[in-house]
Amino acid sequence: LYGIRGLGELAAILGWKENPVELERFADRPNNYRVWTEEGRAIQAPIESLRIIQARIATLLRRVQPPDYRHSGIRKRSFLTNAQQHLADDPSIKIDIRRFYPSTSFDHVRRFFRDDLKCAGDISIILAKLCCYRRNLGNVGHLPTGGVHSEVLGFYCHKRAFDALLARADARGGAMSIYVDDIMVTMPNASLTDLEWVRRLFSRSGIEMHRGKSRVISKRAPKTINGVIIRNGATHAIAAQHRKTKE
Repeated sequence: LYGIRGLGELAAILGWKENPVELERFADRPNNYRVWTEEGRAIQAPIESLRIIQARIATLLRRVQPPDYRHSGIRKRSFLTNAQQHLADDPSIKIDIRRFYPSTSFDHVRRFFRDDLKCAGDISIILAKLCCYRRNLGNVGHLPTGGVHSEVLGFYCHKRAFDALLARADARGGAMSIYVDDIMVTMPNASLTDLEWVRRLFSRSGIEMHRGKSRVISKRAPKTINGVIIRNGATHAIAAQHRKTKE
């Protein structure tokens, strides 16, 4: 996906078999998504032909060597390896991104392809159209909640902010990890001041922390992260997560 300059090149990389011009028309086609509500959560799921393209984009992005702090969607990493980064006897900051996929906008995606992957401007727009749910088919939309590509693309759209958070943790002799939209930082003297710093960092990137779920955990208190309890320097799967793992 790096440095794509033309529509023909994009069509070939995505495995599009028809005329490349039709790919742009396909991206602008209405009814590319099925939309419904499930347990109070809006689901936007692509039709099969679009799902195949989004899966191809996800596959290509997953070929990029991921940073050590990312633990979701990566072979030999999991919610367990994520939790194991936080065994140190230090306070932690637990950060939950509010509405991660809906908060990752069409413009976030377009800028990622243009600025980070160095694609041509028009190609970046087409890729954003293929990757985003757009209710009215304009250049306003967001990553779909039911997209197979949304997790990995959402991560890379906000990687600069995540890297800045990692640098802060490293400078304090701490650790930071991400599992989908759950972020944990464990470092000496982590405090509400650090949590507010993270809030401002994310706000500049156009993402919002979930205030009710983001908090500082004292170093003596048990920590729960993605269904794993950390207590006295060891991990313990809670009962529900343990049953799920066994199944």
